Amino acid sequence: MARRAASAYRGTTGGTRFGRNPGWTNVGGTHFVGSMRRLRIYGRSLSGEEVAALFRRELPEDPAAQARATLTFEGPIDGSDRIVITPAGARWENVHWGTVRGVVRLNGVPWEPRVEPVLKNDGATRFLPPGVDLSKARLVLRSGRDFAGIEPGPDGLVLRFVDSPNGPAPYRLVVEFE
Repeated sequence: MARRAASAYRGTTGGTRFGRNPGWTNVGGTHFVGSMRRLRIYGRSLSGEEVAALFRRELPEDPAAQARATLTFEGPIDGSDRIVITPAGARWENVHWGTVRGVVRLNGVPWEPRVEPVLKNDGATRFLPPGVDLSKARLVLRSGRDFAGIEPGPDGLVLRFVDSPNGPAPYRLVVEFE
């Protein structure tokens, strides 16, 4: 495995990078965040049947062995805040003290709640795949200087933070869905 920042491939010479947003001015987008395996390059477009056959061949025989969807929150918290996650998006709710200044990330998607308190789970800002059962969430990693937890429910998932003493501190939550 390797990780390296690179400029976009723009011609017939030079390195080829996968997952980098080309930065077009008329289309939004983000860089790919995550990992890739079994990357294949074809000299032509594949038909739907060919893609389906490749997908079936790659599925594990044991469905329980398939990767589970996750949600990672990373960013500063200052006071009491909660993020309400629904299939449509995420909504920042400040409970006490100031709304966080700066950028936080949901699965690598940058979000500035002070500027835009709602982050749509769609297009360039999609942070969760469709069909994730938010009620079947469990916290698998938590870091930060004070309380951080989750509250799964039938209507969505709440990420809850209580940070003290005064001043922002970095937090990281990783949630896994069944």
